[in-house]
Amino acid sequence: MQWKRWVCFLLIAGLLGACASNVPNEIRQAPTGSPSESAVREQLQQYVGSRVRWGGTIVGVENRANESWIEIVSRPLQSNGRPDEELAGSGRFLARYAGFLDPVVLAAGQAVTVTGIVEGDEERAIGEYRYKFPIVKIEAYYLWPPEPLPVYPPPYWYDPYWRDPWWYDPWWPYPHQRHPLR
Repeated sequence: MQWKRWVCFLLIAGLLGACASNVPNEIRQAPTGSPSESAVREQLQQYVGSRVRWGGTIVGVENRANESWIEIVSRPLQSNGRPDEELAGSGRFLARYAGFLDPVVLAAGQAVTVTGIVEGDEERAIGEYRYKFPIVKIEAYYLWPPEPLPVYPPPYWYDPYWRDPWWYDPWWPYPHQRHPLR
């Protein structure tokens, strides 16, 4: 009877631990009717004032007197709000934050998701090309930690000629053993 209580306790603790997340709720759940970045670019006036959840890869951070601007390459978001960095970007947008954001913390190449309100657009240069950036006033943002690199087994794991040290066959001796028939 006692073991059933422990099993129930461990099951409940595991479920509660799985539910715990440090990602803000605004980032995990997209606002209803949130348009995509490409749709806003095509028909900006229709979406000014709309609440959006966009994300992507940071290109750079520009700090002004009372605000910071983040230039982001837009990427499709996964169900949890994390930008899918394996997919191609669909354009760029600017995220405006009222306050200071450290460009060392929000470094180029990091994944970020922002929620906020579409304010309009601004034309800037990318190289010599003039580009119209949709602008989002940030209400919440989340800087995603880097994804861990995959761990692969050692190369001999797949080698069909590699010998298992625990497998013993007297007719196939190891180099340090003497063959029993010799």
